[in-house]
Order: sequence, then C-alpha cells, then structure tokens
Amino acid sequence: KFCELMEYTLEEVKGKSEYAFWDEESAKKVRAVNLGERKKGISSEYEGKFVTKSGKKIPVLVSGSPVKNGGTMGICTDLREIKKREEQEKIFTHTLQNTTDAFIFFNGKQQIHLWNKGAKNIFGYTPAEMEHVSDLSTVFPPPDIETILKNTDTFQNIEISGKHKNGNMVQILATVTSISQGAKSSEEKSYLLIGRDITPQRKFEEEMTVKYQKLKEAYNESGIMRRQMDYMFELLDVMRSRSSIKGV
Repeated sequence: KFCELMEYTLEEVKGKSEYAFWDEESAKKVRAVNLGERKKGISSEYEGKFVTKSGKKIPVLVSGSPVKNGGTMGICTDLREIKKREEQEKIFTHTLQNTTDAFIFFNGKQQIHLWNKGAKNIFGYTPAEMEHVSDLSTVFPPPDIETILKNTDTFQNIEISGKHKNGNMVQILATVTSISQGAKSSEEKSYLLIGRDITPQRKFEEEMTVKYQKLKEAYNESGIMRRQMDYMFELLDVMRSRSSIKGV
C-alpha cells in the first residue's frame, strides 16, 4: 500500500532512509519526534507530507509507536480526501457566514443554533446574542412563527415580518427547509431558514401604489373639470345661436 501511494516499487523502497520520503519540513518534524518522544518510549500522532516519486505531496496522519529494538512503527493515513472535504467545508462556511441573505438554523423548540452575518445585518443582533441563547420569538411574531414551523419539507417564497433590534419592522421573503432525518415529532426536527430583506422593495411598491392612486384621482378630477368646461362651451354656443333670453 505504501509503494502504491508513493509510486515506487518495493525494490526501490528497500534500504532508503525514512526521511527521503518526506518533504523538507515534515522530515525535520519526523526526525525531532524520533529523537525525542520515540527515544523515550512515547507514542504520538502528527501530520506531515509525503513526496511521491513524481513529486506530488500527499498529506498524511502518522500514528507512531516505539518498538523494542529501538526503531519506530508508523501507521500513515492518507488525508487527501479529508483535506479536500475540509477545504470545501471552509468555503461553504465562509460563504454561509458572509452572504447577504439571512441563514438561521433552529430546532423544533425554536432555539437558534446558527445566525450568520446576513441575519445580523437584517435584524441587528450579533451571533453571540442569538446562537444558543435566544429563539425565534426575539425577531418573529407568533403568527409568522406558526407559518415558519408548519411546513413539512420545503416551504418556499413565504413573506413574513421580522422585528429589528431597533424596533423597526422588516419584511422577509423566506425559504424554510426541514433538514432532520427520521424525526418522530416536530420538536425533534431541525430547520434552516434562508431569508432576504425585501423591506425596501415593499416600501417602493407602496410608494408607487400611492403615487398611482394620486395620479388616478387627479385624472378623474381633470375629467370632471373637462366635462364642466364642455357644458360651459355648449351653453355659450346656445346663447350665441339665440337672439333672446327667452329663446335661450
């Protein structure tokens, strides 16, 4: 397995120094452990990087133990897949924490376990104020909490109201997803709410509605005035066509 990992044959590996298979930094670390902890009969774990025959660096976890003849037995675990997942998780976590949308993770008892930067920007509360110390009622009124919790799978594009830390109300367009597997009751479920602040959009729509209504009223008033003027012109036409008041 070692030969397969390192791209060597068994004949190429035999007789070589252990340190020849590590990168420079790892070789120093391994040498220090062998001369220190192993000489004292102490087992330990640490990470390092192998260098393959083709020059690729492979991260590994070394579990080393001293043996009776003074040498060391090392079990090395290939960490490439784990490191890849860790990097993906870092990217996901960074994206989740810094997105402008609110990401709120909570359980069936409405207790909040995750509160990202987007949620802070929308509602004004920091993660320290909300995570594990607060629940949904801090920012959502009871009717909207009922709407949030009534979904069984994924509930998309629901409009709910929230309360900012400063007391102002905000409008949220949200998607709520149940992410629990095998939960037997609503309290055992966990949920993820992804919310976008649509308060400016709703405010703009309300302002446009008011302006449209005023324009409509002005147009109606203009129509009335136009009809009144038409009546006046018709009356003048009649007066011009008649020679006497009696005729008019």
